[in-house]
Amino acid sequence: MGTLFLLSSWVTEPAAVAVLNTDTTSEAGDRKENGNEIQNYSTQTAPVCQFNTCELLLSELRAMQEKMRAMETRLEFSETKTEAMESDLQASKTKVVAMETRLEASESKLVATEEKAGIMEAKLQTHKNEIEELKEENKVQGLEIQALMHRSNFTESELRDHSILLEELGRAKPKVAFAAALGDGGHVGPGSTEHTLPFKKILTNVGSAYHPSTGVFIVPVRGVYYISFSTFSKQNNEKHACTSLFRNDQRLVTACDHASQDISDSAGNGATLLLEKDDHIYITLHANSMLYGDYHNRNCFRGFLLFQM
Repeated sequence: MGTLFLLSSWVTEPAAVAVLNTDTTSEAGDRKENGNEIQNYSTQTAPVCQFNTCELLLSELRAMQEKMRAMETRLEFSETKTEAMESDLQASKTKVVAMETRLEASESKLVATEEKAGIMEAKLQTHKNEIEELKEENKVQGLEIQALMHRSNFTESELRDHSILLEELGRAKPKVAFAAALGDGGHVGPGSTEHTLPFKKILTNVGSAYHPSTGVFIVPVRGVYYISFSTFSKQNNEKHACTSLFRNDQRLVTACDHASQDISDSAGNGATLLLEKDDHIYITLHANSMLYGDYHNRNCFRGFLLFQM
């Protein structure tokens, strides 16, 4: 440590001496213990220095003070900057924590996506297996189709034989027969006009050519048929029991029992007919005629195919 004594006056009065203590070995940051201090001693005497020397020393002292002030300013700036850096560091830590949280969420989503991808791969493999199975089935079906095509390649003679057989089968006698009764409804008629009788009680209907809802037999094939019908009326002294057989709009035969004193009236008729396919055959009840239906089924309409033409 060095000590400099500065003379403040050149007169005979007690000299005011400034003592400059400089610690050249201390740290720059410890201003209290290691700084430069100026102590005034009013009662202490010191060697007198030259005026120019004192001015030089004072100038150097002022320069050192300016440097200290600058260093203090720089120190304050450094402290402020350090605080700002610490604040930035804390913000960075917060951002890192947030990024870690987002990263964990992304990893969880990635795991879920990988699981879904595994499921999709399994389904895809299943579909591939099914496609392979279908391909094998298609191969088998292709072979079967080829075999069927080979079997279907008949020769002309075979086709001719089949055509002849089909013609013979077409000429084979179909089975057609029907019988229907008026039913158990009691009196039917009289009416002011002639109308078709619906024989709704089916007894036989081989070939299903008779239609009970309308009372019409529609000829299924061209041929010779036997058609007959019978009528019955009970306890009627005023009304007739008259019916007719029609083909389309043509009256063919009639059965009629006029009113009399007996307790019942009955009649019947029939014919062997050559009928065309889709002819309509039916029975009509004459105007002012009346029938009686019961469980005895005495009012009947019937017919059957004798042979095909």
